[in-house]
This record gives sequence, C-alpha cells and structure tokens, in this order.
Amino acid sequence: MELDTARDRRALPVVAILALVLALVAAPPTPEPSRASEPAAAKPAPGIPIFPVSELRPGMVGEGLTVISGRKIQPFGVRILGVQPDGIAPGIDLILVELFGPLMERTGGVLAGMSGSPVSIGGRLVGAIAYGWTGGDFRVAGVTPAEPMVEILSYPSTIPARRAAEWAERVALSPELERTAARAAGGEGQMRQLLIPLTVSGLNQRRLDLLDRAIRDAGLPFLVAPGARARAPVDPDRTDPLPPGSVYSAVLSYGHLTMAGIGTTTARLGRRSVAFGHPLLFSGPTRLGLNGGSVLGVVRNVLVPFKLANVGLPHGLLTQDRLAGVGGVAGRFPDLTPVRTRLRNLDLGVTREGATRIVRDFAFLDEVAFFALFAEFDRAFDRIGEGSARLAWTITGTRAGGEPFRFHRENMFASDFDLAFDALFEPALLNLSALLHNPFEPVEITKMRLEGGLTQRVRTLGIARVRVASTSNPEPAEGWVEAAPGDVLTATVRLRPPRGPAVERTLRLQVPDSVPPGSMLQLVVRGGTSGGFGEVALFEEPEAATTSAGSFDDLLAELEGAERNNDLIAELLETFVVPEGEIPPEDGAALAKAVRTLRSVVRGTVVVDVMVV
Repeated sequence: MELDTARDRRALPVVAILALVLALVAAPPTPEPSRASEPAAAKPAPGIPIFPVSELRPGMVGEGLTVISGRKIQPFGVRILGVQPDGIAPGIDLILVELFGPLMERTGGVLAGMSGSPVSIGGRLVGAIAYGWTGGDFRVAGVTPAEPMVEILSYPSTIPARRAAEWAERVALSPELERTAARAAGGEGQMRQLLIPLTVSGLNQRRLDLLDRAIRDAGLPFLVAPGARARAPVDPDRTDPLPPGSVYSAVLSYGHLTMAGIGTTTARLGRRSVAFGHPLLFSGPTRLGLNGGSVLGVVRNVLVPFKLANVGLPHGLLTQDRLAGVGGVAGRFPDLTPVRTRLRNLDLGVTREGATRIVRDFAFLDEVAFFALFAEFDRAFDRIGEGSARLAWTITGTRAGGEPFRFHRENMFASDFDLAFDALFEPALLNLSALLHNPFEPVEITKMRLEGGLTQRVRTLGIARVRVASTSNPEPAEGWVEAAPGDVLTATVRLRPPRGPAVERTLRLQVPDSVPPGSMLQLVVRGGTSGGFGEVALFEEPEAATTSAGSFDDLLAELEGAERNNDLIAELLETFVVPEGEIPPEDGAALAKAVRTLRSVVRGTVVVDVMVV
C-alpha cells in the first residue's frame, strides 16, 4: 500500500528540495577520511556468517530485506558501488550501494524506516542500510558493515547514560565515490544518516507539529508521524520473534501516548538482536522498550519518503545505542513510570481518565510526560482554546539510597489562547524537570498523577484599583500613603472579572519597626505567578535551575510552597523601584508580605509609594 501526501504533487526545483532535506538532517560535516592500510579482515561471528568489507568489489549484487506493508518481509536488489574507508568513523567503513528491483520501483528507493534492513551476498551478511543520498531519486544508499554491528551483540548491559551525545550524521565520500553516487542517483547530493520515523499516538495535529518542531530544533534525527497506541508488556515468556528484515521498534512510552522509533532488524543471535545500522540517540547503554511492528504503507513524500508504521507485539529490552546500531535482548522489559490523569470537563459534565507508561530510564522522561499530559488534557477538554483549569498533581519517586519521596502541588490556570499549554507547563516542565534533573542527588520518578477540573470560561480577576490606609493615616488613598514604623497597612483591592460586577478584597501587612523615618518604600499589589517562560527548549540538555535551595529537601519545599496563579499578593519592598504594571525581581528584599488565595487567576500589578514618617 502506498500513501501519497499533498507534497507529492508539488513540482519543487531540485535545489529547493535538497535545501529542505538538508535542513531536516543538517549536522556538522566530518573531515575527509584517509587511511593508508587495507580494511582489516572480519572477526569471526559464531552463528552469523559475515561477508567481509575487504572482499567487496564494485558490481557485486546482493539481496536486501525489509517490510513496506504489514509484517511481510520482502527482498530487493542491492548493487555494490564502492567502499569509503573510515566513512562512518575510524575503523567503520561505509559501503556505497544502489538499490533496484520491483520493491524499489514501488517505494522509489530508500525510505526512512529502512534503517537496519539487512544486505547479504551469497547468504553472508554484508551489513545494514543506514544512510541515504540526498540528491536524485533515492536509489543510492549507505550500508554500515556487519562486523561492527555484530560486535554489539556481545556488549554488556550497564547503567544507562542520562543524556544523548552528538555524532556526525553526514558521511564524507571521496570525490570518485561522490561522482559514482551522483551518476547512480541522477543528481548531486550528500550521504546522510536516514531519519528515524517516530510513531506517536494520542496527539492531535497541532501537538504533533509542536513535537516535530521541538525535535528538529534539538537536532534529533526523527521524523514525527501518527501511529496507534501499544500496550505495555506484561509477560516476558510471550515475546514476538524479530527475524532479519522485520520491523524493529525502540519504544519510549506505552499507552495513550505511544512513542517509538521505527527501524528494521538486521540480525539475530539467540535472544539478542541488532538493528538500525546507526544510533538512536547515541546514549551507549540504555533501557528502552523493544517491540516488533507493522507497516501501514509508504508515504512518498518528496522531501523524505518514510514508512508509516505502528508498534507491534513486545519483544524485550533495548540495551545498546551505539554508533554502528542498536541492540537488544528478548524476554526482558524496561521499568516504566506511569503518568495517570483524571480530568473533569465542567462544561460537559464528563470525567475522563488516562494513562501513559514512560520508560523510566529514558533521558527525556519529563518531555515525554509533557506530551502525555497533552494527549489526556486535549481529550478531556475536547477542544483547543481559552479556558481555566484547577489542577493538583503528585509526583513520587526514590532518591539517593532508595529513600522514597512525595511531591504534591495545586494551582489554577487561565489562558486566552491555549489552556492545555499554559496549564501543563508547570507540572511537567517546571516541577517534574526540576526534581528529575536536580543538582543535589540522583532520583528516579516512579509515578505521576494529575487531576482536576477544566472549563472554557476564563476565570480571571484583574487588579483595577488599590487604596491603602495606615494606622497613622486611616483614610484610604491611591498612589501613596504615609505610615510610621510599626503601622499596619490595609490595602483594599478592587478586582474586575471579564464579565460581571467588580469585587473587593483586603490585605493587611505591617511596616517593620526597624524601618527608619524618612525611608521611601513601595507596596506592590499583584497576582501570584508560578514561573514565566519564553521559548520552550525541549529534548535538550536542561539548563541549571534557578533555585535558592541548598538540598533536595529544600527544593521540594521551595517548589511546593511557590506562589500560585490565583494568589492575591501584597509585598512591601525596600530596595527595588518597580515600574507600574511589572512584577518585582525575584530577589527583591520583601520587608513584609501578605497573601490571599482566590477562586480565580489574578492578573495585574499596582504600585503604591509608602513614605515612612
């Protein structure tokens, strides 16, 4: 089956197509390789016969295997064009090949999702399709040799790395091989790693676009595509075998938000398997889910043709994420962190519950949780737009020494544009990230739960007027007031909702006795804030959190006790001059503070000068 996108019907110039393709997979170029000696002979691999790179010659013909529909493994022709010594990395050559045959006529050439498709000559494994030529008709590809891939099968499983490393995704060919590739493909280009289709369930198109932008901004080699949900594995004794050429799914999460990188199985030896021919995230040892899969069809996109696939039955645990490919073992499953929701739509009178289970050792657990909450929130709200939400969330986990911890917080949110985005940023990308990436001690997140009510009514109160009286001057005044040391200041705040009559609330705080007469202070009346944000940098190394905490316990208390959006706050400041309509600096010296929690989000700031007499 073939699925055509609207972009198939555009007649874009070759230069424009190449520029867009390069924008998707751009990476710093590697230096021109050079090696004086001949390739080393292949190491013996018990059970997997290997065709050594040293025996390859241009013109040799082999067979590749892959899936383009369902789970049926189909062959295609492969012609050897040449070998680039050290093309992928020192000691790892790149084999330049041309793809042909009826299957390639149907696909138009190499596809994203074919990473790992095994290539054999005379029953011996040459390697795996892993790279593609960016110019011409996609018939020219790069093969990662079998030798370094088979070595992954014997790697030990150790503690996973916390964040992805960087690697060069472009292979520099010699001038002669570049000309050979351009002639075979019918156009000049570059040899680059194939993109990995990232199948994602549960997100609408707006959220998929957000995920796609975040991934491209982070420079990750994924191509986001919609897919179906997959259940978390439960029975290690019933696992789906993964023969060479079958779909190989590296799973990041299961459930309502299923997220997995799609590739192809290269080889299998007993319970162990190897795939992709290039890294997933190049994190070294890892602990991801490993499933089979099925292909819905081929999207013949003029930019990056790819397999549209779903995650299949569970197989085991992905334990290796290396330069020459990924590897896993059957019958073992990763630890999973459930992210559960219970959200009530107050407008419709409907309550919805949902769950996503995220691989616990995945470096980007907090970002995946953010999108998992998106899936559940949008389903419960049943719209994207303005509104209000009152939410409570609980995060549990273990800290150094296996000691359990529990974090709980409540807040209210209002948005004039996208309630889900404004409401979910704090639970996932402020609180969860701060705990997960804290600078004090390593933690594991074992569970997250979010619950609350949603409405499309924008429940806000804007600060319209503030009148202040003091013990020495009991007549309320606007703009400024005189007070003596030790006086109580009474601020009467007039608040206006979007519709309906205004309301008044009162706050009281005391001028410290230590303030000398002649001082000029500022009384700042404002709404609470749970932390602002600008550009969202997802799937990148987290920046150091701005915190005054000196320990993990301090951090828990700081996050739980942070201001809420529905707090009405009055602060008496000594050192900072706060312009009208702005919020004072976080490190401002507050001489006194009063807080009153309301049933609506409070917006606005009013400043009153206080003359100490």
